[in-house]
Amino acid sequence: MPASEAQLSLCIVGPLRLIDAAGQEFTPKGRKARGLLAILARSPNLERSRALLQDKLWSDRGATQGADSLRQTLSEIRRHLGPHRSALRADRSMVGLDKSMVKVVDRPTAEQAGRECQLLEGLDALDPEFENWLRDERMKFESETMPERADVAPPAASPRARREPPEPGRFVLLLRSGSPPRNANDAIMSASLTDIVAKSLSELHSFEIADLRGAGDAAAHASAVAGADAFTIEADFQRGDAGSIWRASVSDMADRRVLWNTIFQDESVNPADLRNPKLLGASNQVVDAVMASVLSMRPERQGKLLAAVLCQKASQLLLKLGRENVEEADRLFARAYDLNPRGLYLAWRAYLRTYTFVERYTTNPEATIAEAIDFMRRALELEPQNSYVLSFSAHVHGAIRRSYVASYELAQRSIELNRANPLGWACLGIAECNLGKAKAGFHHTLIAREIAGTSPFRYQIDGLACIAGSVAGDLSQAIWMGEASRALAPDFKPPLRFLSVLYLLNGRREEADAIVRELQRLEPGFSYESLRDSAYPAASLQRARLLSVLPRREI
Repeated sequence: MPASEAQLSLCIVGPLRLIDAAGQEFTPKGRKARGLLAILARSPNLERSRALLQDKLWSDRGATQGADSLRQTLSEIRRHLGPHRSALRADRSMVGLDKSMVKVVDRPTAEQAGRECQLLEGLDALDPEFENWLRDERMKFESETMPERADVAPPAASPRARREPPEPGRFVLLLRSGSPPRNANDAIMSASLTDIVAKSLSELHSFEIADLRGAGDAAAHASAVAGADAFTIEADFQRGDAGSIWRASVSDMADRRVLWNTIFQDESVNPADLRNPKLLGASNQVVDAVMASVLSMRPERQGKLLAAVLCQKASQLLLKLGRENVEEADRLFARAYDLNPRGLYLAWRAYLRTYTFVERYTTNPEATIAEAIDFMRRALELEPQNSYVLSFSAHVHGAIRRSYVASYELAQRSIELNRANPLGWACLGIAECNLGKAKAGFHHTLIAREIAGTSPFRYQIDGLACIAGSVAGDLSQAIWMGEASRALAPDFKPPLRFLSVLYLLNGRREEADAIVRELQRLEPGFSYESLRDSAYPAASLQRARLLSVLPRREI
C-alpha cells in the first residue's frame, strides 16, 4: 500500500494523535507510549534502535529495567492499535512504524488553522533526555517551517517590552571594566583573563566582541550593538599577600539581569600568572556557564544561535559514543554548518571521523581518512585563527595521518592563540610524546586535564593523558588517567586498550582480563595480538614499547 493510502495518520503538531481516515482515535493513553511514537515520527525511516529509545525515555534506569519498560510500552501501543497492530514493527535491535500503514502529519490540520500550535504539545517532562531531544526537535521544526510562516505577523508587544527586534542569531559580548585595579599588574591580569573568555566565546559560539573597557558606561554605546542580542562581561583581579581573587560577572543588556558570576580564589604564592592552569580552568567555567545560560534563554532564535545549539547537542552525543550517536552527531554538525557556514563545524566533523577510525566503526577507513582531511583543510581555510579549529586539525593529523610534526605545529599555534584551549594542550602533549619528548608531553596533557573543566571532550583528554603517561613510563599515573576516562565514557576504547596492558604490567591480572572481556564485547575478535597489528589504531601503544616486554604467553 503506498504511503498516500496509509491507514493511519500520526499528527505531531499540537497534541500527538494517531487516527484513521474516519477520525477514530488509536492514540495510546500513556505518556511514555506517546513519547515513543513522537521519537519514531521524527526519525529517519520512522525507526530507531531500542538502545536509543531506552536512553531517551528511561535514562534514569538500568539497562535491564529500561528494556522491560520498553517492552511494556510496546505492548501498550499494540493494544491501542487494535486492528492496525502490525503497523508497529519491532525486532531485537530496532523499533519502527510501517511507512505503508502510517503517515506522519507534521503541519497543522484544518481544524487547527489560525491557532498557534506547538510541536508535540503536552509531552514535556517525560525524562531529562527526552526533554533535551524535544527541545532540539522543536527548534529544528521552527527552522523547517519558518519560510511558510514568514507572512504571519508577530503579536504586538506591550509598550514596556517593545524594543527593536535583534537580528536573528547575532550576539555581541561587550567587554567592560570592573572595579578599579590596585596596580598595573592587576589591571593586566584582569584584562587578560577577560580577553581569554571573550576569545573562547567568539571561537566556539559566534559571539562578536566589542571592547568598551575605558570607554565609559556600556549603555551609552548601545549603538555599537544595535540590532543584536547584547551581553556584558565585567571582571576584576586583585592580588594580595594571601593570594589572588578573580571576579567575573556576565549580564544580559536587555533586562540588566546577571546570567553568571563567579569568584575564583587561589592561595598559592604567585598565582598572577596566565600559565596558571587553575585560572585558565576558571575562565573555561565562565565560558561554559555563559553559553548554557544564553542557549537556554533564547530557544526561539534562528541562524547562528540554532547552529550553536545543534553543535552543543552534537558534542554531547559524542560523549555517549556508540555508532548511532556518532552518526546523529555528524548530522547535527552538518545542519549547524548549513545554518552558519563556519570552519568550526567542519573541524568538528573532521574530529568526529577520528572517533569512527579509532573506534573501528567505519567499514571504509580510506574514505574516512579522506573525509577527515577534506573537512580539516576547508575548516582551516575558513577560520585559520580559530584555536579550536587548529587543535581539532592537530588531532586529525596525529590520530589519523600519524603526522606528528604537523600535529605539533598546529597545536602550538592553537595555544599561542588561546592558552585556555584544553584540546590544544592535549594534542601538543601527544605530539611531543611521539616526537621523543615524553616527559614534557605528559606534563602538557596534565595541564589540559586541569583546565578542561566540563568540556565535552574531557574524557578524550583523560584518555590522551593515559597514553602520554604510558609513553613517559609513569604507569601508575597512566592507569589513573585511563580509569578517569573510563568513568566518564565507559565504552571509549583507546584508554581500555592501554588499561588492558597496563593492568597486566602492574600485576593486576584479573582486572586486565576484565578489560579484555569488555573490549571483546565492544569489538568482537579483539585480543592482545590485535594490538601488535600495525594497521590497528594503537600506534601510541606500539610506540610506548609496552607490548615488547609482555611475556609471550600473555599475548
